[in-house]
Amino acid sequence: MNSLILINGCGGAGNETTARLLLGRLRPSAWIDIKALIKVEPWVYDETLLDLGARNGAALAGNFMRAGYPQVIFSGGVGNQHALDLICVLASAADHVYYFWLHADKAIRDRRRLARARDAADRPEYLDAVDAVMADPGPLSVRAGSYHRIDTGGATADAVAAAILTVLAVLPPTSSG
Repeated sequence: MNSLILINGCGGAGNETTARLLLGRLRPSAWIDIKALIKVEPWVYDETLLDLGARNGAALAGNFMRAGYPQVIFSGGVGNQHALDLICVLASAADHVYYFWLHADKAIRDRRRLARARDAADRPEYLDAVDAVMADPGPLSVRAGSYHRIDTGGATADAVAAAILTVLAVLPPTSSG
């Protein structure tokens, strides 16, 4: 069974950290960081860029699954219904799509982003602008899959990964065909 595990949330919610932990705990598996698939110049965050990320990610997911990695983890890049629908259609090798929205209150996310200082988006003057562009879409509908919301504000990264692993164990994908 091939599973696509989408980890999303506003900046600072723990998307990449959670994906990295899952990669170490799900074997065999692969991790795709969507941000790495949309590094272009000029960089304009819009539907065209989101479509490109979804298309690139779906193609890679299929490649990984065909190469024997039945669990593919995405971090970021699927923050609205359109991008999710596109991924679900294009990632035809996946039997089940799990969508996890990681949520933390803004004050917690801001503290995390300032502490990590990964790039310019983590500077105080850009936090609100980034949040305006990458907002919580609310519950999304997942074709051939399931939606899950996890509060990461008071949780450790290990606890968030454990919650996701529990969902994966409770809701095993069904065979297509």
